[in-house]
Amino acid sequence: MFRIILPLIVTVLLSGCMADSVGKKYSNYGSTSERTEVTDLFSTNTAVKYMSYEYLKSEMEKNAKVKMYTPEEMKVQFSAIPANGIVVVSISAPTVKSVNTKWWSAFITDESGKVVQRYQPEWSVGTYDIVNGSTFWHNSFSFELAVPPGQTFNVHVNTGVHPDQRWSYKIYPNQEIK
Repeated sequence: MFRIILPLIVTVLLSGCMADSVGKKYSNYGSTSERTEVTDLFSTNTAVKYMSYEYLKSEMEKNAKVKMYTPEEMKVQFSAIPANGIVVVSISAPTVKSVNTKWWSAFITDESGKVVQRYQPEWSVGTYDIVNGSTFWHNSFSFELAVPPGQTFNVHVNTGVHPDQRWSYKIYPNQEIK
């Protein structure tokens, strides 16, 4: 079922936002992410976004109108939306090996700091941009959230290449910075 909404996620990933410092907040997709921990790792950076069920449903409704889905098709589409939403992790790094998702993982903690979910993505090679002769590699992975809807949670992103390094974010679901 998760594959049905994959095209929507890919569209969202293409509009990435890389936060740059602790305390930096950015809103997108109806929620706010706050960078709470950063590591200085050879020009490697991450960003975390959260898309709630409500946001995904709204986007699916817009998509359904354009594609003229029948009521039965809409029912199938809506049933594929994860009830707790989706976490999207974007990675930017200087080498193709650095952005291969087999080296990355994420874990979710609740407000008390208890680990409530771990996620290890499958192997995936990134894409690149060349700017002024320099190559920049990008990749991302996403997963269904296990935290009940509406609760604030933390996302910690690690790279297995440097296991002592991590980036952390506090996610405020359904809250946008004004």
